[in-house]
Amino acid sequence: MRSVYAALRAAPVFERVAICYVRSDADPIDVDAYLDGFCAAGVSNVEAVDVPHFGHSAFLESPDALWETIEAFAR
Repeated sequence: MRSVYAALRAAPVFERVAICYVRSDADPIDVDAYLDGFCAAGVSNVEAVDVPHFGHSAFLESPDALWETIEAFAR
């Protein structure tokens, strides 16, 4: 498994793929720590978005806000 992960990290696709990291606006963890992890993995095009009014499952607890976030990111 480790060799597959290493091969994926070496692939240039991580530099081209846009990633929307969706999290709760109530998440107490500093988002910069997550973004640093993405960058360390070779991901250079990542955007963090805080979605309001959900705890664990945005698609169940705040589906409208989640969908609005996905739509805005996809544009």
